[in-house]
This record gives sequence, C-alpha cells and structure tokens, in this order.
Amino acid sequence: MPSILILVTPRIDAAARKALIVLSSNVDFCLALRRRLPFLSSSQTSTETQDASEPHGIPFELLEDLSKHMLAWERGNGQLTKGNSDYFLHELLRGSRIFSPKSPALTERSEELSARLDRIQTINANAEYTQMVQGILPHENESIADIRSTNQQLAAILNVFFSVMAVATAVYWVSATITSDVAIRVLLSLTGALIILSAEVWFFVRYETRRGYRPVGSGDPSPSTNAMMSPSIQAFVR
Repeated sequence: MPSILILVTPRIDAAARKALIVLSSNVDFCLALRRRLPFLSSSQTSTETQDASEPHGIPFELLEDLSKHMLAWERGNGQLTKGNSDYFLHELLRGSRIFSPKSPALTERSEELSARLDRIQTINANAEYTQMVQGILPHENESIADIRSTNQQLAAILNVFFSVMAVATAVYWVSATITSDVAIRVLLSLTGALIILSAEVWFFVRYETRRGYRPVGSGDPSPSTNAMMSPSIQAFVR
C-alpha cells in the first residue's frame, strides 16, 4: 500500500533542517530526509521552493520518525518540557494536509502508434472470428467436392429424363406405321419409356454401387465425362 504523503509546511521544513544539523550522526535518517526532500540541500526554504515550482510531500512514516528523533534529541539535552515542544507529531501536522501530487499530463498518441494499434486490433479480431467459426464452415476442398457431386447427380437425372422422353417420342411416332389408334400408340410409347426408365435406374444403381469399390486410378472416366454420360453408358464404360 503506498504511503500517505503530508504537505511540507514551514514548520515541517524547519524541523527537517534542524534535524540535519543536530542529528548528523544518524546517517541513515539524514539520507532518507535528503532523498525525500531534495530542497533541504539548498538555502531556500520549502515555502520559497513551492512558490517557484511544485509543492512537496513527505511520507507520514518519515514524519513520524522525524518527530521521534527530534523529541529524543530534546529529551537527551534536557530541552523537552512537559507538553511543550514543536516536534510533537500533532504540532508538525498543524496547518498541513494530505498531499496529492499532480498526475503527469497524458501525451497524445502518435499517428504511427495509433495505426499500429488498429492493425493489431484488426488481426486479433480476425483471429477470434476464425477461431469462432472453426469447424462450422466447410473446407474449400469439401465444398468443391460437394458441388461436383451435385452437378454429376443433376446431370445424371437430366440424362435419364431426356432418354425416357426421347424413347417415348420415338416409339410414339414409329408406332404410327403399325396402327393408327392413338390409344395404342400412347400405350406403346409409355411401355417403351418404362422399359428405358427401369434400365436407366438399374444401370445407375449398379454404377453407383461399383463406384464405391472402384480403386482410384483404374482408368475411370473423368468426373466431367461422367457427368455428360447417362448411367447406362457409364456402367458399360466401367
């Protein structure tokens, strides 16, 4: 806990100066006084020094020691009369108060320091955001693989759809050479479409099943090529 500072008054100043004279044999105490009250080394009093610059403060503990040493000196010289001494602690504190030194003025931060602090703050914010979303956002490779897989599935579905539609249309027009009954022609086209749809689904399932056990680098067509071929053709290629 920091020591309480007491404002140095002319009474305390005079007592400290006299202590340096009569207590010169007490080197440690005199050094403590000079270290804490550097103006004692000059001929100016504390009041004159305060008029020229800032006031001074003395730690309360050091003031207690000053009172004790001076009272002991008076007692040893027979100068101490009962209740009559200027060196009692309450006498030294008379007219004084707690000393609060002024805080040093805060200097404005330079532009370079402000820019550096802003840059550090931005880096820390980015690091915190990265740590916060880690494990939530997918990795780039996983995202690309998902997109490719989705594109392949959409391409396969479109291939199946167009294959079924093409077969149904072809059967419908070819059946016109056999019969002119529209109902029979529609029935034949639906039958052909169902047959092709069943074949496409079977080949697609077979292709997906075999792809799970196919070793990498065994001559598979590229993903882009697979996406452009129907499942039946892909199965035969594999």
